[in-house]
Amino acid sequence: MSHATTAAVLITTALAASNGATGAELREPQHPLRRIRAEKLVYEAKSWKGRPPLALLIPLGTATFTLTRETVAGEPQLVLRAHARGGVPGYPLDATITSRLRDADFLQRLSDSHRVKKGYKRRQLRFHERGADYFKHKHCEAPTLCHNPRHLVTQPDGSKAHCRQFDTCENLDHFVWSLRYRHRSGTRMHDLLGALYLSRAFHVEVGGPVHSMRVVNARDIWDVQIHAEKEETVRVPAGRIRCIRIRLKQVPVNEHAQRDEFEGPFGLHGDIVLYADKETKQAVLVRGRVKLGATFQVEVALRERSVELLPPAPRPAR
Repeated sequence: MSHATTAAVLITTALAASNGATGAELREPQHPLRRIRAEKLVYEAKSWKGRPPLALLIPLGTATFTLTRETVAGEPQLVLRAHARGGVPGYPLDATITSRLRDADFLQRLSDSHRVKKGYKRRQLRFHERGADYFKHKHCEAPTLCHNPRHLVTQPDGSKAHCRQFDTCENLDHFVWSLRYRHRSGTRMHDLLGALYLSRAFHVEVGGPVHSMRVVNARDIWDVQIHAEKEETVRVPAGRIRCIRIRLKQVPVNEHAQRDEFEGPFGLHGDIVLYADKETKQAVLVRGRVKLGATFQVEVALRERSVELLPPAPRPAR
């Protein structure tokens, strides 16, 4: 399973702005995120073998999404986290994505993807006004150039030398941040987690226009299109919820993005169908395929949700 898959396993969809999300739209004071102090959404994933009524249910684990607020170097930020835990026998999964957005205009600052199981992998997208830079945290591979004493190991003869176990070393003191790619774009981009939350401002309706939002993942850039098909009430562990059924389509933007490699909500591939809460735009139920060693048909359902709202802003005096 690729690190891109591990990261995407955490993510729900990017319900997006009509004709693309602009900075002005995202700064609107009525954006739903302006009213939230903290939020928690918990999903459970399951797969199955065979066909009903004899299908064998396979629990795959949970994904927990949280929204909090922090101030970093004097800048108020929204902090979005998604933590996935579970997997299948022989392929455990424990991974977290953290996205940081500037509160003033929702400009993305950072996307940090950190996998603990199966095997350590970490990467970052560091955003700025010109685009984003993609970094991987990997073992130092410059033994003849490196002068970092923390990268040295003791040899059998007692001498010190640079660690050369590039693929098997688990000592994070030997790891460095390596720049892998620079994205330059005049269009505002977000990672999937940031797009998930920002999308709540936008109106998606059956028979309405197709919506699109630009999403960056590692080296890939996509325009994710949202096609609203119909309204439907679905039953999930969180209850009966009136939803809009959505089908996702993706358009590659740069040379690295391949249509058959796109990984959508919760790392799903293939024909992806999502049911979004008509009122809140939160993902309620998602169906598709995911790779966890082997390929599984997967259903991801909302189990519980809670939200703490900020007090209403005082009205200006007349």
